[in-house]
Amino acid sequence: MNSTSQPKMTLKIVIFGLIVFFLIGLVGGLLIKGPVMQKGEPAEPPKAPTSLPFGSVADIDYLSQTNPIIVSMSDSMDDFATLNSRAANNPSLILDRGWLDKINSTMDNLQFCADELIDIKPVPPKFAEAHNWTIMFATETRVFVSEYRQGIEQIDADIITRSYEHLDLMIEYLNEVNLALAAVK
Repeated sequence: MNSTSQPKMTLKIVIFGLIVFFLIGLVGGLLIKGPVMQKGEPAEPPKAPTSLPFGSVADIDYLSQTNPIIVSMSDSMDDFATLNSRAANNPSLILDRGWLDKINSTMDNLQFCADELIDIKPVPPKFAEAHNWTIMFATETRVFVSEYRQGIEQIDADIITRSYEHLDLMIEYLNEVNLALAAVK
């Protein structure tokens, strides 16, 4: 990896982290938004919820499934950024068994999270657009993981650098997920 790609890669990871942070906050906000009681309103006895003021039970179930996966994926991207940065500063790490074990574990978790995102069902209609972008994001994550691993295994900086193009697409798709979720009413 050359030294000029390092600042660009760091910026990509920071942007990815900010987008994921926003997404977690957005999903978390959709989960914890609750009914607002007006002063002087009598309290009604609780009913078994099928539809809540801030979404249906299906909406909450979908968001509850999605949020921990996104958090785990964000943690893995942080780990990736750290490991990738260390290797960029010390290319001999690509031959270090400890570093390889850590990067492979990180890639395994990214792949697992991508698969989990794709498998979330049912998808409530109001989250269909966000979920479609999520599937594109997860699919691109698979390609990124595969290509990055190939670059590591072959010790090929060109393949590793090419994998960053997929990281760019991941960031684009994650941004679209955020926009789609922000539009959910």
